[in-house]
Amino acid sequence: MHKKHIDLLIRRYTENILPKNIQYKFRQWLINSDNVEDKNASLENIWNNINAEADESTIKDLKLLHQKMNAGLRIKRINYSYIVRIVAMIMIPILCSYLTYFLTQKYSVKNVNMIECFVPYGEKKIIVLPDSSRVWVNSGSIIIYPEEFVGDTRTIYLNGEANFSVTKNPDKRFIVSTNNLNIEALGTIFNVRAYLDLPKITATLEEGKIKVETKTGPVQSMILKPNEQIIYDNKTQYLSKQIVDAKRVAMWKDGYLIFQEASFGDILHAIEKRYDVVIHFDAGKYEGRTFTVRFSPEETLPETLDILKEIIRDFNYKIKSNTIYIY
Repeated sequence: MHKKHIDLLIRRYTENILPKNIQYKFRQWLINSDNVEDKNASLENIWNNINAEADESTIKDLKLLHQKMNAGLRIKRINYSYIVRIVAMIMIPILCSYLTYFLTQKYSVKNVNMIECFVPYGEKKIIVLPDSSRVWVNSGSIIIYPEEFVGDTRTIYLNGEANFSVTKNPDKRFIVSTNNLNIEALGTIFNVRAYLDLPKITATLEEGKIKVETKTGPVQSMILKPNEQIIYDNKTQYLSKQIVDAKRVAMWKDGYLIFQEASFGDILHAIEKRYDVVIHFDAGKYEGRTFTVRFSPEETLPETLDILKEIIRDFNYKIKSNTIYIY
């Protein structure tokens, strides 16, 4: 295939132009061994040309868009983290395909196929790994793993949130690899929350023992005991530990959303993924504030927002299609 055709095909996929019935075929084509160098060059070119910084022009454009979409509703300040979330959502399909391709290349000498699982917003999924370990994958998450575990490690790649119940095997280390952390476990139950569009990564241990080690900056490592949670700040590269109720942390598997001293952004992030919506809000208005709240599985989106209205002073919202405006 000519390089220009490869560029055009990949660009159309990233712009979500390809029909759904063609997208699966595209992903299969992307990870096969044909035209590898041209595919890599096209992917790198697209990545390098993405402007993910929120400058003054970006803010003005977004304000104008808000005015057109919701005339009469004033938004004093644009949430910069929202821009990061938009970039992350745009890049999810290509990220999923590119990671699968990269990992396939890595394991190609051993003829191991990589399996990718993307869980859309508003959904959850349970998967069983080749070693019979069970994984509960939360909405908006990508998990990639080999069709067969070979060698002396069992490595899983995660962007998002997942809860792991690991089958014991002392001869094969079980490692969950995120963008900035490796979490190593032996016969244990633990939860990892590592969305690219959140500023922090958390790993929470319910049973057994896990070792957490940083992949960027100065190497830091911690050993966790049950009901301990590590928090890694992606910006400062600081790793800390606190005591939590691990079973409560994992209750998202049963449809609950439970927050204890959580930031407003973290709460809205979870609501977005649970109900498959986009939320606009003034980040400065809630900066530095934390909230403790619990949402049940049967609660609708309006009911969930009404609960926030009861516990947060000056909280108002407006729902328009799948977009929520908080003012």
